[in-house]
Amino acid sequence: SVLGQEDLRSAGAVLKLGRVLDLLGSHEAAMQCYRETLRVQRTKLLSDHEDVAETLFCMGSNLAFCEKHEESIKCFQQALSLQRNAHGDNHRLVARTLKHLAVSYKALGSFDKSIVCHKEALRIITISADSSTDEIAEISFEMAESHEANGNYQAAILKFTDTLNLWRINEDLDPRLAIVLRKLGLVHLKAGDNEDAVECLSEALELLEGELVDQASDLDLLSSTIAGLAKSFSLLGSFDPAIVFYQKHVDLLTPDPSYSDVVSDSLYSMGTIYARLNNLDDAISHYKECLVVRKKSFGGTDERVARVLVNMGVVFEKQEELVSAKDCFSEAVRIHKVNGNEAEISSSLQDLGRTLTKQGALDAALESYSEALQMLKRIAGSNDPQLASLHFICGTILYDKGEFDKALSSFQQSVKIRKAKLGSESKETAEAVCMVGQTLEKMGEYDEAIDCLKEALAVLLLIKGEESLDVGNCHHALGLALGEKGDHKEAVEHFVHAIKPRQRYFGENSIEVSATYFELAECHSNLDEADSALDYAVSALRIRKIVLGPENHEYAESLSQLGDVQLAMLKHPEALNCYVEALKVFSAVEGRGHVTVAECLEKIGSIYMGQDQHSEAIESLKRAMKIYTET
Repeated sequence: SVLGQEDLRSAGAVLKLGRVLDLLGSHEAAMQCYRETLRVQRTKLLSDHEDVAETLFCMGSNLAFCEKHEESIKCFQQALSLQRNAHGDNHRLVARTLKHLAVSYKALGSFDKSIVCHKEALRIITISADSSTDEIAEISFEMAESHEANGNYQAAILKFTDTLNLWRINEDLDPRLAIVLRKLGLVHLKAGDNEDAVECLSEALELLEGELVDQASDLDLLSSTIAGLAKSFSLLGSFDPAIVFYQKHVDLLTPDPSYSDVVSDSLYSMGTIYARLNNLDDAISHYKECLVVRKKSFGGTDERVARVLVNMGVVFEKQEELVSAKDCFSEAVRIHKVNGNEAEISSSLQDLGRTLTKQGALDAALESYSEALQMLKRIAGSNDPQLASLHFICGTILYDKGEFDKALSSFQQSVKIRKAKLGSESKETAEAVCMVGQTLEKMGEYDEAIDCLKEALAVLLLIKGEESLDVGNCHHALGLALGEKGDHKEAVEHFVHAIKPRQRYFGENSIEVSATYFELAECHSNLDEADSALDYAVSALRIRKIVLGPENHEYAESLSQLGDVQLAMLKHPEALNCYVEALKVFSAVEGRGHVTVAECLEKIGSIYMGQDQHSEAIESLKRAMKIYTET
């Protein structure tokens, strides 16, 4: 009997030794002590003895220190069962074990179980006679972190606020105030409560930079507070203070190379803010600096490098530095391909295609868009709405290249997808149907073109109203198709409807408005309404001279048209002057052997014949005949 008591006393001493070893960080040696203690206890004591529970608790704590959380949970659960049997559900030892069990669950990501354990521990401590506000605050803090990790931000805010209020009770400022204020501010930020985030983070920063904390000895704590403030101000649209704090963040961390990834994030954010403020030079400067840091930290083929390149490309595009934009997008595509990121490859190919289109490199642009289209089809399937947009863009490029058969196929694919996904009466579907109509008009299929354009116009009028540009352009296109078919009176109605929207969007003296005036002059001429034809022809000519100058093909076309109108009004000298002037421009712009030159010569010859100036007529008509024969 005495020997048995001595074994238990020895086991108790070994248990204490294990605790000391744990405190010293010798966890493996500590675990040997606990196992020996448990062996002796299970030999000499009942299996449900409270001393066994204490040893199991120590083993669980040791395993948690070593991040063996699944094993630690088993020890804590056994200890908890024994403690409840020995002391009941409301004992302080039960609360202590529940707190540690909650921490292990939290470490494994089992946040719901962690919260349940913390709630029970908090209940026990709250009803205990010797409970302290500090202990309650610590549990509230742990619960808040679990709620945050679980995505329940409002519950996290409530618990962090409870912790904050409990720690504010102390007469002296509690150093932990900065920690909970920073956590509370960052959760407000995640919840979208940006003003509350600024308030909490500002107070946290004041404490961190004051005497409360030893010159912000925890660099992570200080840097995350500053970065959180910068982001909160940015989301509030307060870009000036956002930039100040991002720069402060960069200055704080730049000397430490281990923080280069965080520094690059702040440089990236500053570049994005400057881009939003249209301060494009500063945006490029910060993106370039970010690019250097990210290439050094992550390598030249990291996706984070590609993201910077894409943003730089967009800014260069805004600056109309299209070569630099193209280089950025091309490099981004290369990086995405290295990483096999098809979604990003498709997106950057579209950026590249847009830039190439602006450069006038239509073949290269079409190649980029087509590759993006095929890749997106593999990712999202053949009926994705974004695929419809790519079909539409490809159709537009093919239309501009004059490849109308291929353009029609692309536009029809776009219509098919949009009708299936968005419905027949959506704006996007109507826009695609309108382009089908315009393409059919170019192909000479006027009846089908008119049907499509009327269908599109009805939808656009319903959605956008008479004064929208899309409606104006659709009226103009419908006027062209009706005019080509010979329905000049109805064509005039649509051209007139097109004028105001085009004036509003492009300006009264714009090429687009002059095109509508030009077509109106043609229709009124065909209707033998000479006065109206003259007014519109003069208006078109005036705008084209202002915008394009007197040495331009479209200006020469307007001169020739005005000559036709004046000829119909029997104003032969005025008509002759127009044709002669048009001849000079066509010869200079297109070359003396161009068919437009021959057409002008033929008209001049006809006027000379009417005026009995036969030698001049013969000379002009011979020159026209020579060009016609050669071409």
